Parts: sequence; C-alpha cells; structure tokens
Amino acid sequence: DYLEMIDHPMDLGTVRQNLRNKKYQTPEAFARDVRKIWNNCKIFNQHGSAIWHVADYMSKQFERIYHAWVLDFRDRYLRWVNPAARPWEPSCRQCDGKCKTPDNQMVLCDHCDAMYGISCLKPKLKKIPKGVWHCPSCAPKVGKNHTVSILSAVTEHAARKRAEIGDVPMKTVKQKMFLVKWQSLGYEHCTWETQEDINDDSIIAEFRRLEGVTPEEPNLTEKELQGTISLAKTNAQDSSK
Repeated sequence: DYLEMIDHPMDLGTVRQNLRNKKYQTPEAFARDVRKIWNNCKIFNQHGSAIWHVADYMSKQFERIYHAWVLDFRDRYLRWVNPAARPWEPSCRQCDGKCKTPDNQMVLCDHCDAMYGISCLKPKLKKIPKGVWHCPSCAPKVGKNHTVSILSAVTEHAARKRAEIGDVPMKTVKQKMFLVKWQSLGYEHCTWETQEDINDDSIIAEFRRLEGVTPEEPNLTEKELQGTISLAKTNAQDSSK
C-alpha cells in the first residue's frame, strides 16, 4: 500500500545514483529529492512511531548540513583548497590540521560541525567555551538570520533522543508547538516545532505580538516573581485578620 499513499516515491539509493550520474543540475534539485524521502516516511508511518522520529531527526540534520556545507560553499565561492570549504574533515579548519591540536583543545561549530584548535583562532581562546559556539565563518550569518540560528546541532538533540527512545510507551502530555515556515522553502515543507526546538525566544515573542497571542505565562524576572509572591502572601494575611 506504500505506492497508494505516496505520490512521488524517493529513496537514498536513487539519490546516490542521480549524484553519480550527474542528473542534478542545481543543489536545490538534489535537496528536493532528499526532502521527499523524509516527507514520504513521515506520511506513510504513524506519527510518533520510531521510524517517524528517525525521519524527523534526519530531516532536521539534513537542513542544517545542506545549508552549512552545500549552499555556503556555493554562495561564498570557496575554493576546494581552502580548509573552510571542507568542514567535515576531522582536523583544524584554520590551518588544515597542520597545528596538530589534540582533540581536547578542539572546539566544534554548532552550525557547520567544523573543528578548530582554540590556539589557531583569532583572537585565540584560552579554554573551550561553554554552550553553543560558532566558527568565524558561521557566526556572522547566524547572528543576522533567525532562520539559520534554528539550524543548530544542539536543537537536534531532542529529535535524536526521541528517535533513540522509539516506541516506548509514554504518558500523554499536552505540548504547544509552532508551525514553522522555513526561509526559501515552500509551504509544503512547513514543520511543527516545539519552543525548545526553535530555541529563539525573540522569534516566538515577535510571532505572539503580530498574532495578538497572549503568552501562557507572563515574562517576569526572578525579582518580580518574588515580589508578586510576597504581595500575594501579604494580601492573604490581611484578609484573614
């Protein structure tokens, strides 16, 4: 019944063969076929099943790598001899591995997965930074483009965990999700994402402002929250007298 449900079947083997035969004239044509694989998988398999979550995770990872490796290589006109053009290689991309920096002194870019020796960066890093870090090539575009900031290895972890857990029965929990329209992609590629997956409070705040949606919880600082609690306690004591 697969062919009855799926209008345009596609698989990784066909994509690989098309690449070898140089049938893709543009990166967009290649990406269109790969996206068909994930979309078809999510249409055919039950929502929330193990294979559905695997397709969801692979889809998120593909969009990040496609943007960071394929489109960036084309848009920046990088030459192959430039180490930054090969972010997947397991050595420092600043000096093409000539520094021989040990793994415990390497930092990994959250967007393109490129590795850099902390002593090769300009300015040099004294230690491995905590949290999300972006390489010199990715930092400018991630800071300016909210869509790019969503394409993050850190935000993929939740989808990966769901894929690894699989069909383990879980308690039903209501969760708010946002329908995300991805830049330069058609509406058929919109996806439902949680606030944690989006990982950008400013985008959600702007959405709520434009749509006139009231947040479920007020945005209070810790000081304001403690003040509100103290005021409520005082009012409760006064009313009991």
